[in-house]
Amino acid sequence: MRQGSGRRAATALLTVAVSIGLTGCSFPTFSDFSLALDVPSVSEGLDSLATGGTAQLSSPTIRQERYLTVGIDTNANTAPLYMEDSSGKVFGIDVDLASALADELGLKVRFVSVDDVDSATASTVDIVMGVPSEDLSGSTVVGSYAESASAFFYKGSTGVVSSSDLNGKTVGVQSGSVSEQKLNKTTLGMSRQTFEDLNDAFEALESGSIDYVLCDAYAGAYVASSYDDIGFAGSLNDPSSYGIAIAASNTALKQSVQQALENVEGNGVYDAIRTRWVGSLPTLTSSQQISDIPTADADSSSTDSDLSDASEDISTETSEVDNAKDGSTAGSNAVIL
Repeated sequence: MRQGSGRRAATALLTVAVSIGLTGCSFPTFSDFSLALDVPSVSEGLDSLATGGTAQLSSPTIRQERYLTVGIDTNANTAPLYMEDSSGKVFGIDVDLASALADELGLKVRFVSVDDVDSATASTVDIVMGVPSEDLSGSTVVGSYAESASAFFYKGSTGVVSSSDLNGKTVGVQSGSVSEQKLNKTTLGMSRQTFEDLNDAFEALESGSIDYVLCDAYAGAYVASSYDDIGFAGSLNDPSSYGIAIAASNTALKQSVQQALENVEGNGVYDAIRTRWVGSLPTLTSSQQISDIPTADADSSSTDSDLSDASEDISTETSEVDNAKDGSTAGSNAVIL
């Protein structure tokens, strides 16, 4: 059964609406924000979340006085880590968390799109959100606030099913997605139905025409949180984690961001952000991976990096963008570029 957005209202303190433009933005557009929380107006946000703390950092530790300049990697992030509507307003875990970190540091926040993490931290931004630790030479990754894995969802309580529970069942996947490619590397005895986007797949799951949906865990949890009878059923692969990239040479910034992240994790702010976007999805570890998944052959042991970056879209009715109210879910410490 589909729910309204009211179940997420408890986390509204973190997510007031402010419109943010991204310089040189080339992100994919996710136009269905019917799942997003109704947010206060910009004026309400300015009144309730205005940064009042003393700035803890200054130049040259940060690039611009009184601002934390945050890069969003155009090659890495998908819903609900980062989303943008057709007018350029941004939403998501990365936006909320970066705003919370800046607030901890007594700073405002500005967002810039980046294509290469190392060059961005070396020359244009203070931090980059949503970065895996591998393949970096000039940057270091702080913390681990999100995970990536292909996961099954079904009509049932959150838990981890067995591979035998999957056999003989019908699974919905988005055509051309990374999750479909990972499924191709198994010999699970499942019938398959493909969909253009995840919204349609979850509607089919809710109606009972399929038994499971396989998709990116975070994207799936974001969609599933609008239903009261769909839960996480375990991941297909061992998850990888995402953190915050900082120039390796900037020790002072690394220490400050690490402390700010520990603070928001300890005071409940991070938990509220996570719950807002992915509901009851557990932190993904190897213990959430379904065991004994049969693989096709020895040649199918390629790593996730061998797979293409096919996205798993959350996109349906553009008329529902109005539900996003004034714009991004960033706090009032965010700047309009």
